[in-house]
Amino acid sequence: MSSLPDLADLSEVLPYPLGLKLQAVRAGARSRSDGEPAADLAFAVAAFGGLVLRLCALVSVHAYVRAGASDNELNRFLVDKLRTPADGTWREVTTRLREHVAADAHAARVHRWFDASAEVAERGWETPALCVSPRFRALFADPPSDPAERKAWEKARRSVKAVPRCATVDRALDELVTLRNRLVHGEPPSEEALDQALLRVEAVARGAAEALKGVSLQVRDGARAWRVMGHVPQPLDTVPEEMADQVPTLVFADGTAPLPLAPLLCFRPGAESDIVAVDELYFVNAAALDRLQYVGFRQGAHADGKELGTYEAFRDFWQRIPVTPSPRDPAITYDDLASYHAQSFVGRGEVLEEIAANLVSGEAEGRYLELRALAGMGKSAILSMLYARQLPAVSGGPGREPRRIAGAPELAPLPGAWAFHFCAQTEGRDYALVALRSVIAQLCDQAGLDRDAWLSNDLKELKEQRFPALLSEVARRAGSAVVVLDALDESNGSDEEALAGCLPEVLPPGVTVVISWRVDARNRASRVDRQLARIAAERRHRLTTANPLGGLAREHVVTFLRRLVASLAESAGADAPEVTDAVLEAVWAAATTDTAAADPFFLRFVSDGARDGRVDLERAETVPSSLEDAFEGQWLSLPTSNGFLVQRMLLLLAILREYGDDELLAEFISRDPEYSATVSAQDIALARQGLGKLLVYDGERYGLFHDRFKRFLVGEQKDPIAEALGEL
Repeated sequence: MSSLPDLADLSEVLPYPLGLKLQAVRAGARSRSDGEPAADLAFAVAAFGGLVLRLCALVSVHAYVRAGASDNELNRFLVDKLRTPADGTWREVTTRLREHVAADAHAARVHRWFDASAEVAERGWETPALCVSPRFRALFADPPSDPAERKAWEKARRSVKAVPRCATVDRALDELVTLRNRLVHGEPPSEEALDQALLRVEAVARGAAEALKGVSLQVRDGARAWRVMGHVPQPLDTVPEEMADQVPTLVFADGTAPLPLAPLLCFRPGAESDIVAVDELYFVNAAALDRLQYVGFRQGAHADGKELGTYEAFRDFWQRIPVTPSPRDPAITYDDLASYHAQSFVGRGEVLEEIAANLVSGEAEGRYLELRALAGMGKSAILSMLYARQLPAVSGGPGREPRRIAGAPELAPLPGAWAFHFCAQTEGRDYALVALRSVIAQLCDQAGLDRDAWLSNDLKELKEQRFPALLSEVARRAGSAVVVLDALDESNGSDEEALAGCLPEVLPPGVTVVISWRVDARNRASRVDRQLARIAAERRHRLTTANPLGGLAREHVVTFLRRLVASLAESAGADAPEVTDAVLEAVWAAATTDTAAADPFFLRFVSDGARDGRVDLERAETVPSSLEDAFEGQWLSLPTSNGFLVQRMLLLLAILREYGDDELLAEFISRDPEYSATVSAQDIALARQGLGKLLVYDGERYGLFHDRFKRFLVGEQKDPIAEALGEL
């Protein structure tokens, strides 16, 4: 044997309890080599490999979060993996994060460890001498001194294959994951496979000793602190006051900044003792709002995150990995939205005509066309009809049947390439990243460009480089390009990350962008106005027919009611009755409660009520007297079972800035001291299914169907961003 340190020495310099696990592997291997039982050896090997992978992944994840966690696709991957981690998962996480944290000093040590050689040294390593399979014995046994025996020994060595090569620690860890997976599925390793695994363990341990030289894991608990290394944590003479309390922290002798590993790694103090008071260290093992679970570093026992006091810390950490919901296909379609609005679309032809006139005349080239609207006046309905007009041209092509929206005005599509995005808190459509990716994918499809060459998950790269360049390229190819962006006020994020803040200050030749947003009675929307202020006034044009968009005239209400009655009669296979003056007056009076012209949102409510049977268009008394009255009727008709559970859900959604999900609502409601029961995510899902059109749902998250229903429930809430900026 050479002067290389043996495994006993190596176990003293590894973070606890890696050293303890390595010592267990060494003891089991020696017993096995001596012919004694070592039934738990394979499990000790698997445990050692699993702990190594978890520790490496923790360092990489923390490095990535500190760097800003800006890649949405990677963020989704991390969140999914952290929810249900396993040994293979931890290795995959470390590998995926590598290029993103290459500049981080902490992560560099981990990756240097992964790159360390795993080639077996026949002399100087301890494990080869402990191998028991005939092949490995022949490979590593010392040569006999007797010449005749030596000749036989050489012949035996030539008759067996060499040890399977394993160039790096990363590859060795991969083999240990395979061993662990087979153990879990009840497949004990052969003697030769276990010999090989032991060689991999020593390679990993030697790589760790080199990469982690000068690194120690420490933890402080009030006035006590420990160096959590080797076989047993040892108390520190000096308590590092700068270290956060009960946070396992990697400390570096070379002056590199300490690396806190909470809340992915947690500490729980044990009994009072002058020697050892570390009860256990815990790795996160399952992460969800209703089930935050940890697994013990040493014993493998599970612990609830709430018992460890890490629940809030974990939630804060989780939010630092911002996950934008990403549609499976980045090019979002809006056929359902357009079909819905087409059912009751009346009036507004003058707005559509003004948009078309600006485009046809070329007046809009290189400019933003602004559609400003009061709340609920139908800006989305107007732009949905523009979508319906362009849909046949956008959706058609070689081998494709053009799509059309039934009931929408049939007008010839306008020329050029078109892309649409309707901001809403569903499918992630309120995130600028989702919006830009969708618009880019739509334009690429129409211009015959490769999507992958233009798409990215980096918002800054999209808004500063790819999106402006693509607009220019598409306009060159198609003659012109028109992008329609609805409801900028519903876009999420800071001024720089909201959709309005991502629009180019200068549009390329041949490009027009139609934008809409909600304004107040003074025709202002402070947040959107601020985000658009950097775009010069000469590059912006307000539509005169929507400055701002107000209510509908009486003749439009008549048209609306006649069309609605005819549609209902056609569905029932009957003749359409005449709209009575009493019903017309009731609808007109209710629709003009707050404005001189009719509220399109109330008319939409009448349409939904008539189709659901809540409103009878032959009986004026069934028409709600106002939108408030209509909301109140729905509220009072809600079931009161389970301690007014659905009412609690709706009120909680009304005060959330973003949408909720079953787990989030279950957690909040169960924590409410006024609510005596514990609610599960399944309870919330069942209650949600009965709320029908009061909610919108994207398959993962849901919220109230409209801001005006939110205001009915909880009043006008302050915008937290505007409040933080002192604008309220």
